[in-house]
Amino acid sequence: MAMWERTRCSCRASASSALCALVSLGLTLAACGSAQTVGDDFSAYRQNLRQMYADGMDALADGNYAEAKKLFQALSGESRYVGYSVLAKLRLGDTLLAEGDHEAAEYVYDEFLQQYRGDPNEAYAHFRKCQTMEERIPGDWVILPPPESKDMTQARRANVCLREFLTRYPDSRFRSLVEKSYAGVRAMLYRHEKYVADYYWRHDGYDGLAGRAIGILRDYPEFVTEELYYRLVVSLVKAGDLTRATEYFKEYTSAFPEGRHVGDLRARLDDLSHGDGHGKADGAQPAG
Repeated sequence: MAMWERTRCSCRASASSALCALVSLGLTLAACGSAQTVGDDFSAYRQNLRQMYADGMDALADGNYAEAKKLFQALSGESRYVGYSVLAKLRLGDTLLAEGDHEAAEYVYDEFLQQYRGDPNEAYAHFRKCQTMEERIPGDWVILPPPESKDMTQARRANVCLREFLTRYPDSRFRSLVEKSYAGVRAMLYRHEKYVADYYWRHDGYDGLAGRAIGILRDYPEFVTEELYYRLVVSLVKAGDLTRATEYFKEYTSAFPEGRHVGDLRARLDDLSHGDGHGKADGAQPAG
């Protein structure tokens, strides 16, 4: 009988199934001379991992990220049957996030989500993964252009990540935090779309404005304003698109039946339908 087979058989007779799993995974344990010997070795092994985890947490709390990473990386490579290796994977991500290495932290959390589906800490890993994206969203600095004028790639990724969290973990204890983050990210994305739409409005870019306005209506309905509808309908009238201009005018009057632009927009639509390509009513003033 092969050495591995003899070890497996003796372990089956003398120790717990968890210990046999550790042996079969190639962990270094003492020979299975007796259940007491193996049990003692396992207890010492587990105690060593517990101490490594505690030391890693102390290093993380003290801001000693290099030491924390070293300990958590070593611990995460141990057997998942002991438990600390799974926690160490999360704490490695936490260390990288605290250190500001957002891309590496996202990778670690994503790896955890793939490797440990169903783990009690799955929601936490997803929550922290979303945070790595939020941390890379451009900030609001007085001396720099407004954040909504900058690249929104990470904000869009965070928007998807947070939305998925709310769908997958409706009862998570992190839900209130995620809802707050989700609202903030969506507000940022809306401000970006509005920033671009305002640019088109100022420069008579009616086709571009119409596209952005329709996108806001579709993707960010909680931020829709009367002014947005006004500019959209005007832009479509300017583009000579009577069909869509009429469609969104009806949406506008349904959402804002007492809207202050109803008369102006109706006059523009009448002009367009009677052959005036500009759709400009006499005496009407553009808003904004």
